[in-house]
Amino acid sequence: SPLLCFLLVINGITLFTFGLDKWLAVNRKSRIAERTLLLLAFFGGTMGALSGILLFRHKIAKGSFLWKFAVVFAIQVIILYLLLPYFSSLDQVSDGRKVSTEFVQNQYICQTSY
Repeated sequence: SPLLCFLLVINGITLFTFGLDKWLAVNRKSRIAERTLLLLAFFGGTMGALSGILLFRHKIAKGSFLWKFAVVFAIQVIILYLLLPYFSSLDQVSDGRKVSTEFVQNQYICQTSY
């Protein structure tokens, strides 16, 4: 689905950006702004950011960044919680087919019935 593709791309970009910023820090080069890292996380790259933090041990000792990252994550959880009723009861009719959606084992499953 397009959403899954978007999430894969944004998380890959975010992971790469965290790795690049770590490399820049080690080599004392001009850094990527924290705002950019947080915006990438906010717009869908949370798992890439968390992976970058843990894999590269980047920003792990900077409490202010971790606090801001936690706020970004909390906002995303709240947004998902508020949107969950909309997505769990979604029924669409497309080309004579009824498409119902449900969450099964934390994965989004799309079932088509005629």
